[in-house]
Amino acid sequence: MIETAIIGCGRIAWKLEQDPKRQKPCTHAGALQMIPDFRITSACDINATNLEEFARQFPLKEAQLYPDVKKLLKNNHPDLLIIATWTESHYKILSTAITAKIPVIVCEKPVTMTLAQTKKIISQLHTSPSRILVNHERRYSPRYRSLFRMIEGKKIGTIRSINGYVYSNSGKNSAKTLERSNKHGGILLHDGTHLIDLVTRILPRITQVRAWGEFHETPISGTEKWITANLMDENGVSVHLEFSGIMDYFHFELDIWGSHGRFTIGNGYEKLYLAQDSPYYQGFHSLMQDQNYRTNHNLAPFLALYQEVQAFFHSGKGKKFIFQSELKHAYPGMVLMDAIYKSASQKGRTIQL
Repeated sequence: MIETAIIGCGRIAWKLEQDPKRQKPCTHAGALQMIPDFRITSACDINATNLEEFARQFPLKEAQLYPDVKKLLKNNHPDLLIIATWTESHYKILSTAITAKIPVIVCEKPVTMTLAQTKKIISQLHTSPSRILVNHERRYSPRYRSLFRMIEGKKIGTIRSINGYVYSNSGKNSAKTLERSNKHGGILLHDGTHLIDLVTRILPRITQVRAWGEFHETPISGTEKWITANLMDENGVSVHLEFSGIMDYFHFELDIWGSHGRFTIGNGYEKLYLAQDSPYYQGFHSLMQDQNYRTNHNLAPFLALYQEVQAFFHSGKGKKFIFQSELKHAYPGMVLMDAIYKSASQKGRTIQL
């Protein structure tokens, strides 16, 4: 059995399973329940109500419940530790878990609040056998994995440009977020990290960043109402990204333009367009949607993530095992978000990476 401890017993830990519209499983504990190898042996939350509700849903005795991470790890040495807490708490919990040499740590995105904290965690890993996975769940989605294969196979030709959008109504919560933190941390850091991760997966060498934004002002700091970023990679591919927390809806979209086609993907849809003889102009090509394009949506990303963790424990490969979404994969995104925040706070100053 893979003994598992969960830190943070709220929405992403298990409560979102109650949302009837989401693909299941859509939480950490929800996925663990579907794989017999995993056994939840302890849980931790500073909110006593969350902890009690979790214990009722995933039967745990009082002795298995903890209000403090250090106490949990003093009395337990789980094979797997899941960090499903607010971002500002990630750094201390990660550091404690690495010191305890927990074999596998799954951390919610973003991995830490700042690039400096991420660098410290990477440095600490040099003397620990721990492996840290970051839950950028789209890396495990069949829809996005099909996209990666399509790009690598040149289905739409050479990538020429990318546009991306993350819109939500999170702006109304910005003041509450800042009460919990003395750093930036709005729509870009907390939701846009998924889009940033996809961009760095597709274009691993971004070299130039310019960004602009509007920020809420509070006694503590400022977090963005919106940020727009223009990026360039080493081959001259341009990227335009928009992040806004002041919309009345949630929208996530990645639009990739290639020399032979275009691919657009978002929450609940994907569309492939390929260059074909134009029905409108003689001697020209037009982009025509491939009506036959389909991907397999059956495997939920959370389930794929924990199947990979299960495979790690059965493989015996240790450090040689290859994960799809490890800390080293998330690091370029932290670098990029740090540069976007710096440029936006300096009214579009060009940042070279």
